[in-house]
Amino acid sequence: MSDKETSKPEVKCTAPVKQPACEEKGDSQDSGGSTMPLIAKSVPDTPPVIRFPCCPRPFSSIEMKSLSTEKVELITDVDRCRQVVARLLKEKVVALAAEGINIGKEGPVTLLQIATCSGHVFVFDVLENRDLTHAGRLRHVLEDNNVLKVVHDCSRLSAAMAYQFATALTNVFDTQIGHLTIERHRGRRLPAGLPVSELCLQYADASNRMYMYDWRTQAKKTWMSMVGNFWAMRPLTPDMVEFAACDVIVLIPDVYRRQSDYIDKHGLRKAFKIEVEDWLLIDIDDVIREKHGRRVIREVTSVLQAIHRKYDDRASVFNILEEDEIHALALTTYEDAAQVSERVRHLKKAYILKELDDVELKLRTETESWEDKGNMLEYLRYHQQLTDKDISNRANQIFQQTLHAILEHVEEKYGEESSTNMLTLAERDGLLTLPYKDIAEGRCGSVTSGLYWRLMEEEIHGMINCLRFSPNQFTLTEDEYAKIAYFTTDACGSVPESVVALATGLVHSLRAFNAATGGYTIDKRRCKSAI
Repeated sequence: MSDKETSKPEVKCTAPVKQPACEEKGDSQDSGGSTMPLIAKSVPDTPPVIRFPCCPRPFSSIEMKSLSTEKVELITDVDRCRQVVARLLKEKVVALAAEGINIGKEGPVTLLQIATCSGHVFVFDVLENRDLTHAGRLRHVLEDNNVLKVVHDCSRLSAAMAYQFATALTNVFDTQIGHLTIERHRGRRLPAGLPVSELCLQYADASNRMYMYDWRTQAKKTWMSMVGNFWAMRPLTPDMVEFAACDVIVLIPDVYRRQSDYIDKHGLRKAFKIEVEDWLLIDIDDVIREKHGRRVIREVTSVLQAIHRKYDDRASVFNILEEDEIHALALTTYEDAAQVSERVRHLKKAYILKELDDVELKLRTETESWEDKGNMLEYLRYHQQLTDKDISNRANQIFQQTLHAILEHVEEKYGEESSTNMLTLAERDGLLTLPYKDIAEGRCGSVTSGLYWRLMEEEIHGMINCLRFSPNQFTLTEDEYAKIAYFTTDACGSVPESVVALATGLVHSLRAFNAATGGYTIDKRRCKSAI
């Protein structure tokens, strides 16, 4: 790559950014006052090796757009934040995005980005200064019903803002829901969501369709796979600010305008708004999430029944079936497919085996391929338990390969002081799968061991709270009780004092509860199935 291609513009910053020493801790608190520690480290000097994505055109022919230094501003100062908010409140439409670590109820938001239709982007560093949301009045924009916020897949961001900043997103245009609404109107029964890059390819103007296929997309992905707390690193580099700006600037005006025009032209606005309102609450309200799940199940079942009627036993999954039919097979379980018919079960089996082959292939060629699925280990563990031996044996082989790759990656990706809220679902699951005696006896790396013990603190603390506040829901497997007992004795002398104290407290709580109520006896009420 030439020097011209790799040069990046300086980014205007409204306040000098602190230059931490080796590490700097930043604590973010949710609305209830609980702390979520983040370790904010400096960005490594040596950049990662960039593996460019497959592009429709050769890389050398792609126009490398640089964001204007006059249109991207990093906000860390409360007074400047108020000035920017006053300007944003005059806008009719803005784009909104966020960066963080596993963004959601507990996954912290570290940056909020807002772009205007004129191309200005404001990047609010809410990790550096949490006062931006309230004292800086940033929440006024997010909650204002007169400012339309264009967001891609708003559910996790909505939950994060509610739980971490006591802020409710309102008046949202969700481009993911817009895409699904348009696809259903065009005849799709089970359309799939799109990542931002594919959304832009489908809805942006031709001149901008390659925008997401430049160095920024792959560079950001590579950094995030290498550094677990990438978006908690401080100081922010110009590249990091530009990565964040690009995530939001692509949504307006093209994507928003084209989707909005289609929705209005075909009278879909009312249904679209109802679905967006549900999506804003789906990670907050269990009732809405269950209602959505039931609706999807009904549609999937209907499509599967249509498959049985439409095809004979010679049908092949990928040569004959349509997109909605393949998606229905992807969304259903093996057991539910078998309940529809033997023909559908056979197609589901073929789909699973093909998907397992794809997982293994990606594992060999893309070292972090498990991150494409929410929890790859949980997905494989489910297939290990199926009665079909072809599937269970194949899943078991890939499970061992994936577990080894995840644990090896964890040791490289994180530091000894990394917090558990940086972990992906697969990484968390992989650590909890480790034999506790291997950890206690020092057979694992220092990073893996540190994260494991912090997970144990969380797990045992959760058990104590469950026994205290919801005793009827409390269960303990034999293996779990053996682990707790092992921690209390600390035979190797290597279990952290905090874990020993919590394990001992759980045992005392169990005995006290049994003595007081007679309602829980470990030997009689052990749950045989793993939680």
